[in-house]
Amino acid sequence: MASDPSPSAWSPQWRSLHPELADDKILDELKAHLEHRRVKGAIVSLQLFKQGHPCFRLPDGRLCHWGHVPKVASLSLEAAICKGRPHLWRGPHKNWRLLPGQQPAPFRVFTSTSPSLPAHLFLQRQQRPIIGSGLQEILLPDPGDEYLPPSAPNRDLVYPYLLVNAGSHIQKLADYHTWYPKPFHPRKHADIRFCVLRQPIDRFLSAVAYLRRRYGEAKRQSPQESLEKRITELENAQSGGADKALKLDIHLKPHIQYLGRDPAYYTHIFRMGEWQRLQHFLSDWLGAPVRLPHHNQTKDEERAQLTPAQKQKVEAFYAEDYQIWGKYF
Repeated sequence: MASDPSPSAWSPQWRSLHPELADDKILDELKAHLEHRRVKGAIVSLQLFKQGHPCFRLPDGRLCHWGHVPKVASLSLEAAICKGRPHLWRGPHKNWRLLPGQQPAPFRVFTSTSPSLPAHLFLQRQQRPIIGSGLQEILLPDPGDEYLPPSAPNRDLVYPYLLVNAGSHIQKLADYHTWYPKPFHPRKHADIRFCVLRQPIDRFLSAVAYLRRRYGEAKRQSPQESLEKRITELENAQSGGADKALKLDIHLKPHIQYLGRDPAYYTHIFRMGEWQRLQHFLSDWLGAPVRLPHHNQTKDEERAQLTPAQKQKVEAFYAEDYQIWGKYF
């Protein structure tokens, strides 16, 4: 349960979720619970969407460590890497036949914190929970920050989403992260260690626009007001010590949080916008032509404009990024 088992040969009889019960048994119980209480229609497929550290096996067996920085084309990179490789994102899953007269329930995605999922599952005709202290403890839910589950700092693998009736869909859903960015931890045994960097001011403005959409600020704040709010958050993190810095949204944390302070650790370093070069190497590593899609792009009209004084504050916050990684921006 602590790591992604094998490249592709998942079996319904594995005990990924519980030390005694096979995965397919737990999925059977989830199906029965949801059909009885939460969904209208029959469930014909369940898939657990998994998230792990950005360290994975390439088709030729080499280990690859991606220095994953939020708001640096991460969803686009994931889409390219995961295309045709469902084992990278799909956890335990099961299909059932549709019985005569049944209508399939519509496609839905539940987060593992959803009240639609039970706190405990019980075996049919028994009264003991099949998952000791709760389903959410095993799935390790999204606690509000879907990339860094604080309840599981040492876990390599979590299951934050349950897909209902996704059918034979084997492409990763575009808006869901397969790998969550973690504070830098070297994996020197990895054969390939790569990262993509983005000019901090540009990345910050993109993050401001994204967070403005994510939290619905566009309905109550102007772009400039959202910008001022994020700059205040940077200043508070800079002056408020470790606790304030830890609570800063992951999209605003500096590159060094995710990449470390030694560029020599990486075998390949790319600049944001070096798409042809990046596509060339990805195609070589994955053994198939890669064309990067464009997911979660920020529109120009969504970007606020920095005043000289604001720019100086942002640059001061990302000073170490400029000092250590500046030649790659």
